[in-house]
Amino acid sequence: MQQSQALALWLRAQRERRGVTYAAMAKLINYQFTASMLSRGASGKVPSRELVKAYAKACDADPADALRLWKAARRSQEELRRRREAATDFQDLATSVRSALTHPEVIETFGQLRRGMIQERAREGQPSLKPKPAAELMAGTGCPRAA
Repeated sequence: MQQSQALALWLRAQRERRGVTYAAMAKLINYQFTASMLSRGASGKVPSRELVKAYAKACDADPADALRLWKAARRSQEELRRRREAATDFQDLATSVRSALTHPEVIETFGQLRRGMIQERAREGQPSLKPKPAAELMAGTGCPRAA
């Protein structure tokens, strides 16, 4: 279970234990947060620290437990964000390496040529493989057209 889910379950359990509605909770904390904000806070996304503290106060729950769970959820969220960034950086590096390995000057075998052509076609959006008229193929190349 993710830490954000653990926090959400704990928050919902505290509200059920106390037996209050979100509207009553909002009133108990002098409308520092609305009922809908409190409800979203227990939805599974990591809410703000202030909302978690107010939620715990409205439910007469231990604020230390609430903050401990909130910190764990925030750490987990930040770690996931860093992993996603690292994965993106790695994908960029892998793309650069593939581009270098398919450069015409380093292709030595038919297999390398085939992989390079497949990758180039993918980069161009998978254009049709239907044969094109010679005039269309020569357009924009600066080569004289065949008669």
